[in-house]
Amino acid sequence: MLIVDDEPDARELMRAILADTGARISEAASAKEALEIVRREHPDILLADVTMPGEDGYSMMRSIRALPEEEGGDIRSLAVSAYARREDHRRAIAAGFTDHLSKPLQPEDLYAALQRLWTETEPTDVHDTGHSTEIH
Repeated sequence: MLIVDDEPDARELMRAILADTGARISEAASAKEALEIVRREHPDILLADVTMPGEDGYSMMRSIRALPEEEGGDIRSLAVSAYARREDHRRAIAAGFTDHLSKPLQPEDLYAALQRLWTETEPTDVHDTGHSTEIH
């Protein structure tokens, strides 16, 4: 799983909420860094803030969707935003995000959104560790 946010505190909050999931988590502080990680690590799910300096999350997601599938272009993704209007949800989906969740993040809302992402399509890279399924 890849968390993308320019704010270290926001990344830490998402990491703390997800600590008990067993997910292997990578972090990126910028769209450029996120694109590199997607290409290199092929995470199953991307959680990204949409308002970042420089290249925003919408532009980042369009760049990721332009990648071939084998480079991560089909990653399941959740836009995380302080904007909660219907238009904001539509804008995130139009940019290529799979779903949209508004801040402030509530653990149960994040878990539900991740469950929707995970069950809507087959996972791209699941590792059976014998005890649980590892998502990365």
